[in-house]
Amino acid sequence: MRLVLLLAPAGTIALALMFMYANPYAEHGVSPLNASTIAIAYLLLILPALAVAASIVLRSRRLKWLSFCASLPVGLYLGLAGVPSLWTLFLLFIGLYAFIPVYRSTLRKG
Repeated sequence: MRLVLLLAPAGTIALALMFMYANPYAEHGVSPLNASTIAIAYLLLILPALAVAASIVLRSRRLKWLSFCASLPVGLYLGLAGVPSLWTLFLLFIGLYAFIPVYRSTLRKG
C-alpha cells in the first residue's frame, strides 16, 4: 500500500524536473528557467514531495500536512495558469497529499 501512496510525491518530483529541465512548452534553444526559479521550484515542489515520501514511510501526519501547505500555492499556480496543459497534473498530485492522511486514517478505523 505504501508504494501506491508514494506515487503522488514521485509524480510531483518527475513533473517538477520536467518543468525545470525538459519543458515541452519552451522554445528550442532557450533556457527554460533562470536560477532563482529553479531554486523556488526545488524549495516549494521537490523538497515537500520528499518530505511527503518520508512522512509516508515514517507515518507522520503532521509532516504530510506541512508539506501540503508548503506546496499548495505553487502547485495551484502551475496547475491553473495554463489550463489545459501538462502542468495541471500538479493539482492532482498535490491534491493527493491532502488525501493521503484522510485515506490512512480510514484504513486504521476499519
